[in-house]
Amino acid sequence: MKRAIILIFFTLGITFAPKTFAYVLLTFQTENYSPSFYIGKNLPITGSKINLGAELILNDRIQDLKNYKIYWYLDGKLFARGYGLKQTSFVVGNTSGYNNLINIEIKKGSKSYESSLVIPTKSPSVIMKHPDFLMEKNNIFQAFPYFFNVDNLNELNFNWIINEKEKEGDNILNLDFSNYPMKSQKINISVKVSNKNNYLEIGKSKMASLSTL
Repeated sequence: MKRAIILIFFTLGITFAPKTFAYVLLTFQTENYSPSFYIGKNLPITGSKINLGAELILNDRIQDLKNYKIYWYLDGKLFARGYGLKQTSFVVGNTSGYNNLINIEIKKGSKSYESSLVIPTKSPSVIMKHPDFLMEKNNIFQAFPYFFNVDNLNELNFNWIINEKEKEGDNILNLDFSNYPMKSQKINISVKVSNKNNYLEIGKSKMASLSTL
């Protein structure tokens, strides 16, 4: 008689608890001026207001932070805290070359999530657009200021420096040499920009040396 051998397999079910993926996203926005075509991040200068924002992401989902207590630190010192305080701001008090270290701690019960961000302090700067050489007419020079604590160009003074002599104007300068012999024309030119409401906010472009062909 043949004996049937029956094999019985048992599957042992083991359940693993899913690992929580947590990430705190920190962002900042500086309230100062840059040209409309600038696609980079505005960086602060002394006196700039910086707006900060935070989001807690758990398992690819943005969390509602109203029941989380949030602590904001600037250079290791607590400067803002509160339930659901995912946005805050501060004014930069340091000078160019300094790094502002932002830390955030988001807590709920025994769980805590942290992140940090470094925001460098810069100086106001000016880029000057200019022709490659001088012509008799329509020599257009244009100044593009960056990071001044203003809302628009009307709040800035523009001083054009031509062969060490200053000429007040706006952000666009048109030089006309129609009354001068063109063969002798050669200039060194730069532009200095300052905040009308804060004389300490000054930026200067690089000097350009131009001559006729």
